[in-house]
Amino acid sequence: MAKSKKTPPDTDLVKILKTLATKKDLTRFATKADLKNFATQDQLLEVRKEVWEVKDGLQEVKEQIKFLPTKTDFYKAMDKVMNELKTVREEQGVLSDMKRQVDDHDDRLETVEEKLSIHLAV
Repeated sequence: MAKSKKTPPDTDLVKILKTLATKKDLTRFATKADLKNFATQDQLLEVRKEVWEVKDGLQEVKEQIKFLPTKTDFYKAMDKVMNELKTVREEQGVLSDMKRQVDDHDDRLETVEEKLSIHLAV
């Protein structure tokens, strides 16, 4: 029969067992030093006031943000804006090409007018 080696206990488990209260811990009376670690009634009231202040602040924030759009609504609106921007840019490209054509026609007309000695009123 092979001897099994004893493995050291898991250090995390040892730490947990040391922090847990045992039966002996629960049956003994609290000392003055133990009682000094507890919060006083004034300290508990102060903490309670702070908690209520935080809750009130949270309510105010909730009230203020309830009118903001959801992420889905925001993205839908941005999609519309981006599509409109895309359309405007495409139209701008077409219009700039048309302006170039008109400018070319103006130049050609001026050349023709000069060659034929025609002076048209603008």
